[in-house]
Amino acid sequence: MLFEAPHGTAHDLYLKYQESEGKEAHFNSSALIYAVANALETLGERENNAPLVDYSQRLKMALIDTVGDGIITGDLKGKTTDPDAETVVDMQGFLAAVEMRLSNCVDAD
Repeated sequence: MLFEAPHGTAHDLYLKYQESEGKEAHFNSSALIYAVANALETLGERENNAPLVDYSQRLKMALIDTVGDGIITGDLKGKTTDPDAETVVDMQGFLAAVEMRLSNCVDAD
């Protein structure tokens, strides 16, 4: 199986990253996280590794909750169910928001 994020906006986002002299990154972090979580889940299932499966599911839930709360990167601007409530953050801000929600997720058991 192949797990990868779509790359349609990568060039434009990289140009913005360069323009900010590396201070702002707006890469498609939600798709990258989801692809990694799916890969980890598949590996966990193949290896009968319940903690890895649990972690991957919690990671996906944290990602979904973050976007559901309207915290997004620029590539998702205007694409949520409530565009007026969106808060656009850079990649580091998005990863921090996902991390916070992941630490608040309870085991899937």
